Amino acid sequence: MLKTKNKSNPKKQFTDLLAKYEQDADYVLGGLKVEMSEKIYSAMETRGVSQAELARRLGKSRAYITKILQGNVNFTLETLSKISQALDCELNFIFAANSRKTTQPKSTEKITRQKIVNLT
Repeated sequence: MLKTKNKSNPKKQFTDLLAKYEQDADYVLGGLKVEMSEKIYSAMETRGVSQAELARRLGKSRAYITKILQGNVNFTLETLSKISQALDCELNFIFAANSRKTTQPKSTEKITRQKIVNLT
């Protein structure tokens, strides 16, 4: 039988573990990629633009557009700007205070939360 030092309940263990990972830079970056991919997909759907058409407008392959929509691309500002232009959208970035964090980060901590929103 596996013994653990922490005898707290599983729900608290999960909550604590999730809170730890929410502070991880890679976790945050992954969330931002998914969020941006969802916004691009939504803009495509609203405007009736297919993956093939977006690829044509960007001069990229359809496979690249698939990677974008799967959240497998590390976007540059240049790429996001080109996508927003190809979809006739305005690109806005908002950096907002993290409402979940109540203390100031240590100077050696990585950035823990960035919000990129409003690809409309």
